[in-house]
Amino acid sequence: MAQQNPYSLENFLGFIQNNFSLLVIVGLFFMGGFFFGSVWTENKMIRGGAGEGTVAGTGAGAPGAAAPEGGAAQTPPNLTDENLLATADAVGAGRSDMEACIAAGEMSTKVSANMEAASQAGVSGTPHTIIMLDGEPVDVIGGALPFAEVASMIEGHLAGTATGTPPAGTVPPITGDDYVKGNADARVALVEYGDYACSFCQQFHGTMNQVMAEYGNDVAWVYRHYPFLGQGSISAATAAECVGEIAGAEAFWEFTDSLFM
Repeated sequence: MAQQNPYSLENFLGFIQNNFSLLVIVGLFFMGGFFFGSVWTENKMIRGGAGEGTVAGTGAGAPGAAAPEGGAAQTPPNLTDENLLATADAVGAGRSDMEACIAAGEMSTKVSANMEAASQAGVSGTPHTIIMLDGEPVDVIGGALPFAEVASMIEGHLAGTATGTPPAGTVPPITGDDYVKGNADARVALVEYGDYACSFCQQFHGTMNQVMAEYGNDVAWVYRHYPFLGQGSISAATAAECVGEIAGAEAFWEFTDSLFM
């Protein structure tokens, strides 16, 4: 009796017939892998091209930086010790005075107290801005809301038509230890808890500067620290407090603008 050839066409067709469903599944698997791989590669190339164009065309910073509404991505703040000292020096707080202030530790203690008070006020992330009306906390701006929404909230509280949600915690009153921009006697105060390492704070800083340009006579802007994103955050907050201690409130705001802008 002749031995059957295992590689014959008949055996091959039989194998296909017996395993047809399995072969279809395997084929679909490979086709799907090829399709999704092609899409992924094309998407990566498009993103890479867009990123290169953005950097070359606008001087924008590293990927992942938050982009203001309608604008290019911003360069993340440089919070190295050297840049903090150089920025402080540029706004009038001398390097040697800064080094002595930081080493003394008093401003570091103030930053820690700021952070503890923020936690008691219900702050858990940044930017977190509490709207004060006639000295009482009446509403919260959660996150980096665009200018139009912030303006609407301000106007609502000034007109007495807003129905805000006051913070659940206790908000410390505004005192002479705070850094205030705008009309210190304004009925509405925006108490911002921020972190210099926070890209959303960087974005919101532009919004707040726009708010002050539009409502400067009707609003006070108070900046307090909530440096929860690591040592760079804490170092920057401490440096900002030293700048204010050495060179005054105007230098504090210039230092803050320089880091965020």
